[in-house]
Amino acid sequence: MQKECYNCGETLKGEFCHACGQKVRKERLSVKYLLTDFFSNVFNAERGAIPTTLLLLKSPEVVVKDFIRGKTQSYVNPFKYVFFLATLSAIAASFIDFEALKPSQMFNTPSNPESEEMGKNIIDILRQYFTAIQLLIVPLYAWVSYRVYKKEGYNYAEHVAMVCYLSGFMTLISTIGMLPFTISVDLMPYYNTFNLLFNIYFVFAYYRIGSKKGLLGILKAVWFVVLFYLLLVLFFASLGFIWVLVK
Repeated sequence: MQKECYNCGETLKGEFCHACGQKVRKERLSVKYLLTDFFSNVFNAERGAIPTTLLLLKSPEVVVKDFIRGKTQSYVNPFKYVFFLATLSAIAASFIDFEALKPSQMFNTPSNPESEEMGKNIIDILRQYFTAIQLLIVPLYAWVSYRVYKKEGYNYAEHVAMVCYLSGFMTLISTIGMLPFTISVDLMPYYNTFNLLFNIYFVFAYYRIGSKKGLLGILKAVWFVVLFYLLLVLFFASLGFIWVLVK
């Protein structure tokens, strides 16, 4: 029986070291232990991804404000949350035949050779660097959030935590929206429906987080969505242009 903490050397008095917090392992390291430990951390009933996601669905402001205030034990870490769901999304995307998708339909651009070529360049980048791009968008997302909601009193780092939760949840929505494309690519109305739900959640979440209510609060949340998408279009257009130059 383990009597001392292997991490700091303190005498153990329970299942966790009272000095450093490390959990006592009662068995030899095995694949089963590694998988069990992973899933218990991600999906445990108290602070895993599932309870955090359910609360983000109905009351996103509770998760965000609780974590920023310091109530961190009730929720999965925002960086772990967004990274886990971005990775899950990338796995789903790997089953999609992006070559068969029409860029003009996906990006709502005119169907001409120049637009199609630019769209294909963007799709190439998305296919190869899906997770990295999703994570790179977070600082941009946080900057827009910080500028639009600056009067709420949150600093940039707090906006980063905020958007990790919200973008993680919306990545989950996008992943669900991808699933039909693993079977067929001729489902643009379905794709557009999920895009609409995606935007509605943006507005809903920021309306609940912001102090402004009523029509003004809704308009402010809508402005955030519009500004974010304008910058996102510029971001992807820049990626497509750079991709053309380096190919």
